[in-house]
Amino acid sequence: MNSILYNCKNIHKSYRQPVKDLEVIKNLDLILDKGSTLSLVGPSGCGKTTLLNILAGLDFATSGEVSFLGKDMSLLDSDARANLRNKEIGFVYQFHHLLPELSSQENVALPMLMSGLDKQKSMKRALELMKKVYLSDKLSNRPGELSGGERQRVAIARSLSNNPSCLLMDEPTGNLDTSNADIITNLLLELVKEEGVSLIVATHDLSLAGRLDETLNLESS
Repeated sequence: MNSILYNCKNIHKSYRQPVKDLEVIKNLDLILDKGSTLSLVGPSGCGKTTLLNILAGLDFATSGEVSFLGKDMSLLDSDARANLRNKEIGFVYQFHHLLPELSSQENVALPMLMSGLDKQKSMKRALELMKKVYLSDKLSNRPGELSGGERQRVAIARSLSNNPSCLLMDEPTGNLDTSNADIITNLLLELVKEEGVSLIVATHDLSLAGRLDETLNLESS
């Protein structure tokens, strides 16, 4: 059985500029096994977010190969990539991107509803996930009624709603104070182990990075 989730070879990403193309990622190789955790570190502008977008099929490498679950992402059409993202990849961003008009539970249920699961089952799974992030007392609260740490916990619950193979996270603790960042880190690692998912985190938080299985420094890639 193939244990490799991501297999990326010689990834290069550049953007066209009037005088000289801007190189963001150069000659990067990455292998991530199922169930493994990886941090992406480096200074702002080194390509961490760009790499996450490439891994999610939201952007394309200028050259090189990105394989996810044995599929070459560049050969998939937009519908196939969207389907893969919806079923296999969960996202958490620095800013939670929760819908303000929905309750916390409804925000968590939304990806399941969009993938065709009926409302009763979606809300039941959302309840289970809200319990796992210790927010079962905040089910009916809208995002504006939650603290920053609580909103990020809802975002983590939402990212797990469709039982993904991998979570991609862009600075999940970047907008939190040290105390809340520690809470999110501990919760995240607990859930990743419990749910059996892989994790790739772009972060400036070296405390978080140091607790993952591997670290990739994009500045030296």
